[in-house]
Amino acid sequence: MQYFIIVLIIKLLFIYTDLQAQSFDGGFKAGLVASEVSGDQLSGPHKLGFYAGVFTNREITNFSKLQLELKYISKGSRGVPSETQPRDYRFNLDYTEIALFFKHNLLRYSSQSYIQKMSVEIGLSMGVLVSAYEEEDGLELDFSNERPYNIIEGSIWGGLYFPVFDNMDIPFAKEVNLNFRFSNSVTPVRQHASGQVYWYNWGQYHTLWTFGIEFTI
Repeated sequence: MQYFIIVLIIKLLFIYTDLQAQSFDGGFKAGLVASEVSGDQLSGPHKLGFYAGVFTNREITNFSKLQLELKYISKGSRGVPSETQPRDYRFNLDYTEIALFFKHNLLRYSSQSYIQKMSVEIGLSMGVLVSAYEEEDGLELDFSNERPYNIIEGSIWGGLYFPVFDNMDIPFAKEVNLNFRFSNSVTPVRQHASGQVYWYNWGQYHTLWTFGIEFTI
């Protein structure tokens, strides 16, 4: 599966190169992920992971773009023992994701030059589970037969871009942006331990915050 991911990323890079002549931009991005999983009886996004990938985009209006991304992203949950929480818990899930974002520039909404360069975004992604590992108090847990993982995951995203460099301030990129995002899965990771299903809650879901950097080349 890891080789499959690498091949996909390389192919997208070649596609990006071919599309340059058709007014497409593209580049690469990477960053950190703070995540949690609902229903694990732990609070807060204590699991720290990472993401990395490539993207291509194209303007659809003077203020808006559509952006297609392919990335590898680490999600899950983490419980650190404390006075109120005795469990030493690790839940790691890695995905390959393809995502489509609508990005909108804030140029016409502010007279501040820096804000004018910022953009907001909303998007949808589909992920394929690459690997999963669960551990409690140093012992590996395996509930794959009782509560199998859903291989496909759908998520909704919202985010904000902050410009760092543009106009060739650095030699290898036309533009560099910091990117903050929030995401919640809309399909469950797996069933709850109790097996209960509610009208809007079919199991455990990912919630995550990402902070990264994006290079347009």
